[in-house]
This record gives sequence, C-alpha cells and structure tokens, in this order.
Amino acid sequence: MNKKYSFIIIIFLATIISVLIALSSMGFIIKKTINQVTHNITGTDVELSKSSFSLLTGKATMQKLLIANPKGSSTPLAMIMTSAKMKINPMSITKDTVIIENLETDNLEIFWIGKEGKNFREIEAHIIKFATRERAIIEDITSRGLEDEHKYFALQQMTLTNTKVHYYQDSKKINEIIIPEITLSNIGDTKIGASFVDLMEKSFKEIIVSCEKHVNAHIISTNKK
Repeated sequence: MNKKYSFIIIIFLATIISVLIALSSMGFIIKKTINQVTHNITGTDVELSKSSFSLLTGKATMQKLLIANPKGSSTPLAMIMTSAKMKINPMSITKDTVIIENLETDNLEIFWIGKEGKNFREIEAHIIKFATRERAIIEDITSRGLEDEHKYFALQQMTLTNTKVHYYQDSKKINEIIIPEITLSNIGDTKIGASFVDLMEKSFKEIIVSCEKHVNAHIISTNKK
C-alpha cells in the first residue's frame, strides 16, 4: 500500500478513536464538571452522585444532585434532584458548542426560606458575581486575540415538572407547594452557545421567579381563609 494512503488511514482511524473516546467519557465529564466547578459558581457545596451517557442514543442521565444552602441557613440543602434526563447531540460534543436538545426532571425539590427565598437570592447573587467576572475574563482574552478555551452549550429546552417547594419561615416548615411546570428554552444558539455559568444563571433565575410566584400565591390564598 502507498505510504501516503497508509498515513491518511492511520490519521483517520486515530481521529475516529479520539471522537469515540470523547463521546463515551461524556458521563464522567458531566459529573466531574458539576462536582469540581459548580460549588465555585454557587458559593455552596454541590455534589452529583452519578452521570451516564449513551453513545448510540445521545441520552444522558444525572442522579442525585445536591446543592447546599449558604452557611448560616436554617436548612442544610437548597435543592435536591433525584434524577434528570438529557438528550445531547452526540456529534456536537467534539465541537465548540455542545447541543443539549432537552433536559427534564420530575423530582426536583426546593427548600425555600422566607417569602423572598433569601437562601436562593444569596446563591443567585454569587452566580451573577461569578458570571460577571467570567465574562470580563473572556472579553479580555478575545480582545487580545487569544483562543477562548471555554466550552459552550446550546440548551434548546428545559422542563421541570411537579417541582416540590418546601416553604420555610426560618427553621419552621410552613407547607409544601407543587409547581406543575417550569420551562426554559433556547439558551445559547448552535453557533455561539452559552457558557456553563450562563446556563446556571438563567436556570436559577427561572426557578426563583416560579417559586416566588407560587409561594406568594399560597400566602395570599392562606390569608384569605
């Protein structure tokens, strides 16, 4: 066989193997990213027990995600997600923007302290501060003509159904409120994408808006009785 063609075949096979390795290790990457990065973004402890990814279907799962409350809060946890499902475009993983076609869960539990959700407000403030700092870094990198090594995402649809809100006043649990559905769509596009911090910021904002709306409705309803 011609040496030139042998070299091309070797390069082709090496590329295919690299792609397969990247795709098959995606479950580990999801877990590692969340456990090593997210606590810096939220300013609280965060732990994801397990994640998996199917190379054939593009389906990913996350199991037992715990987000702790800020120090000094009357409850230890801000959020528990027993499990979640994602559909990821497999071929996008090796590109600059990873396309998450959908993310859904029906077992999210929120621990909401006070009418305004002061624990979530504190976490949100930390996320915004981190996001502002990250955007400044990215702007500085690009302005100097350097390569931006951040990974970007396009989240096309997020659906949280039957979210259970544990409503607390200080350390006393007042009630449980069910939010039938929280949705968020089109964060980042397939060309530019959004950073992981952008996803966190927009997701938390949507959750906070929905929780505050339903908690206020519950308070109004209770006061009328």
